Amino acid sequence: MQSLPLLLARILLVPIFLASALAKLTNWSATTARIADAGVPIPDLMLTGALILEIVGAVLVLLGLFARVGAAMLLAFLVPVTLLMHPFWARPDELTDFLKNTAMVGALVMIASLGAGHFSLDAWRKRHPNP
Repeated sequence: MQSLPLLLARILLVPIFLASALAKLTNWSATTARIADAGVPIPDLMLTGALILEIVGAVLVLLGLFARVGAAMLLAFLVPVTLLMHPFWARPDELTDFLKNTAMVGALVMIASLGAGHFSLDAWRKRHPNP
């Protein structure tokens, strides 16, 4: 019974990560400048790592292929970004983005714990094991 809601959750959750990655790619210098302004060292390398986590994690979650790993990748991206880039305690205008990100963390924790459900490549792989 939970498989359809899990599929819907995966479909609704992933676009924000892919759109965010596309925005970072198309505005590389502005993004690295913002990362540097937040005090993060080696912003180009950090941005590259963030993009890998964001894109690969989002695709894995969407397809339901190693969905728990994909959710963990997105969590590895999202938790530090939330704390470093949206410090509402120092900049109150960041509260909405901070709360949005914490809501996404909650959704990712559910996917990491429950898996992708019946409508996923993970489930298909279990139903069709290699001989």
